[in-house]
Amino acid sequence: MPGLNFTYEYFCDFVPVLSRDSSSPTNTSNLNPLIHRVLTHYTGSTIYGVGGHSVFISISEDLALKVSYRAGGEHIRHEQSIFKLLQAEPCPYIAHSYFSAPDIIFMELVKNGTLYDRMGQKDKPRLIIKWMQQLCEAAVALENIGYAHGDINPRNILFDDQENVRLVDFDHALKVGEKVEVGEEPLELYSDIDGAEQVNRLSRCTFPEVDSEDPIDAIISDCWQAKFDSMAALEKRVRLVTFEKSIEEKKGVCQHYYDSLGSALDDTE
Repeated sequence: MPGLNFTYEYFCDFVPVLSRDSSSPTNTSNLNPLIHRVLTHYTGSTIYGVGGHSVFISISEDLALKVSYRAGGEHIRHEQSIFKLLQAEPCPYIAHSYFSAPDIIFMELVKNGTLYDRMGQKDKPRLIIKWMQQLCEAAVALENIGYAHGDINPRNILFDDQENVRLVDFDHALKVGEKVEVGEEPLELYSDIDGAEQVNRLSRCTFPEVDSEDPIDAIISDCWQAKFDSMAALEKRVRLVTFEKSIEEKKGVCQHYYDSLGSALDDTE
């Protein structure tokens, strides 16, 4: 994943669009000067990604900075507080924050794309049950510090070089039980339905049909029906399905070896 590689000038033109739905809209008159300072100070640095409140700037092969669009931005301060709490609840499937300062977070640079990218790539692996398990573990880590992510969507799920999940963007994290500030519409099963009808169906709790015999579909349906009282309960269920799938795969391998043994015996008779 090469990143956006925006020029600073293009970014300045684009930032009003990026932040138009934010509680702190940004334009060139109030843009954080730290962004330009970072880009000119670190040789080879480039704008790698953008969001609603901050810009992601790569400064080396494995290191990046997240910088708030506005000086003193509340969202990056909130994200810094979440990372501080997560120090007591380390999780390998949450993007690592190494150092924080006013308006800036030093983070690992994960360059193997997002789930959003992967959904349009037919030649890339789709390790669905593995990613479900890892994403659940990340959500449980947040739950253990009393928070929910608040904006889990395909653009906030990254992959490392080993195809492991890295959950990012905690600026909308909220305490468990609080109302969600943002959201993402369903991206697959409702794709042929217009926006207004999507909203109407979801408000009536009318969900897309799934295959009840498929263990993953069954989990999805139970999530929609609010049958899990915690992320830990969901993670336990996903872990069980992961284990059962692993056992079935190993049984298949063993069957293959056994069948080949039988063929070898037949050849000797």
